[in-house]
Amino acid sequence: MIEVTMTIRSIIEQYPETRAVFIANGLDDLVDKRNLEKVGAFLTIESALKMKEKDLVAFMNMLSEQISSNHDRIDITLAEEKNEQLDVIGLLPVSVRLQVLETFEALRVRLQKEEGLSLAGRFAAAQEGTDWVAEAYGQVEEPRMLPDICFSAGFDFFFAKPFTDRFIKSGVFRKLMPWTENEDFQGLGLQDPKSRYCIISVVPAVFVVDEPALEGRSVPRTWEDLLGSSYERSIAMPERSLDIPRSILLTLYARFGEEGVRSLGRNTASQLHPAQMVKQIKSAVKGRPAVSVMPYFFSRTVNEAEGITVIWPEDGAIVSPIYMLAKSDPGFCRADPRVVERAAELFSSQQMGTIFTKGYFPSLHPKVNNALPDEASFQWIGWEFLEGMDSGIILPQVYNLFDEEIARTE
Repeated sequence: MIEVTMTIRSIIEQYPETRAVFIANGLDDLVDKRNLEKVGAFLTIESALKMKEKDLVAFMNMLSEQISSNHDRIDITLAEEKNEQLDVIGLLPVSVRLQVLETFEALRVRLQKEEGLSLAGRFAAAQEGTDWVAEAYGQVEEPRMLPDICFSAGFDFFFAKPFTDRFIKSGVFRKLMPWTENEDFQGLGLQDPKSRYCIISVVPAVFVVDEPALEGRSVPRTWEDLLGSSYERSIAMPERSLDIPRSILLTLYARFGEEGVRSLGRNTASQLHPAQMVKQIKSAVKGRPAVSVMPYFFSRTVNEAEGITVIWPEDGAIVSPIYMLAKSDPGFCRADPRVVERAAELFSSQQMGTIFTKGYFPSLHPKVNNALPDEASFQWIGWEFLEGMDSGIILPQVYNLFDEEIARTE
């Protein structure tokens, strides 16, 4: 793990893959070979970021993300080779994945040492997608063949009709949350009224506006503004390997129909990783997108210099859910039911909520202070829409509409 007291040189020597994060955030000079030898040997990451007026927490999370994603393929391969019978599986935002793994490992060791109970889990980075989950469990028919707890983000495998028909609608997964949700989300209707998908946190999407690139156009304040014809080919969207762009497209489809998706397609100039967006915002390249839509976490790495403004949409930041599925009946469980209960308690705990909110993924736990901007509100797709949705069908359809308009305007 990277500590804030580590020097720049020691970070690059131990984790050479982090060099790309420094460069993407305009800190090329810190990792230049000559400077690494001169000042990098004694300059700590904490001092460097303070000097550069960067958000320490956000940048540290980005470094952790890069390190984590570099090791994800190894984690997955080892799990496959060992052919483990897994009690818990999941996909996690990479910026909090290491902290979640450490917390989970502490529980696993404690259960084994104090109570003689075994607990096996495997967590991939969310950007890896659910293909490995579908490959391992897509043809499973019996509840006992599934892990007892599934943890994920967005609307992929666990919202597709084959899975929902077999295991969601039949009541295999059901877990009442032990608390009333955080006041930041009251009235939004985020929690599943049928207590199947237990949402513990969200990934909000906000706008970063480059006013010089607007060239006199008004600053968009709402999602509806962003669909206006004046922003044609002026928007950078997150690349589609992430869960947040899918949530954005589905939510706009639910709210504005096909034309809303087509409008966003016409207005999209590029689809980039948010770290690339941040680098682009800091450049003076002619023709750069005027508006970048990105997760709140990445917006925290942008300095609001003259002409650069982070806009929390007035009609609410569209959110992608981070949720848990936990089996409802001991008869469905493959592990000791006591293990399942303890793991479910961990994922819905204040401790876990604090990990997520420190990564700028607001927690639903009522005792967690999300420290959000005063103007922060959220926009949720709604359970009525999700009840009738097969993500395996509707997501490709929505992206086809989106892609058609991108191709039309290129």
